[in-house]
Amino acid sequence: MSRQQTSDEICGARDVRNRPLEFSDRSNRTKAEVIATLEKRVAEADAVLAKLTAEQLILPRRIQGFETNVIGAIMNTIPHFRGHVQEIIHITRQQLGEEYRFDFVPKGKEQESAGAAAV
Repeated sequence: MSRQQTSDEICGARDVRNRPLEFSDRSNRTKAEVIATLEKRVAEADAVLAKLTAEQLILPRRIQGFETNVIGAIMNTIPHFRGHVQEIIHITRQQLGEEYRFDFVPKGKEQESAGAAAV
């Protein structure tokens, strides 16, 4: 296989994370720092995805030791990311208990009828 077919690189973006350092980081960053870092990474991923062509999506890749293609890597990343988000929500709810508040609570007929049914 050529370098293109075996590298972690997708559309010029290389995987340059230092996972051991990420897991051992105990810097206690502020909420603002964590959110800013997350937003930056999501924007970087969005920019890479926006450049992909249909032909590039099916190119074979070896990513983190696994044989896949670009679309396969993307489709595996989405539930992985969602899983981490769910972990963060769970831990936050556990730590805050009754103080936990949702940013968005739908208010409509469906919620009103569900509340009446619960009483």
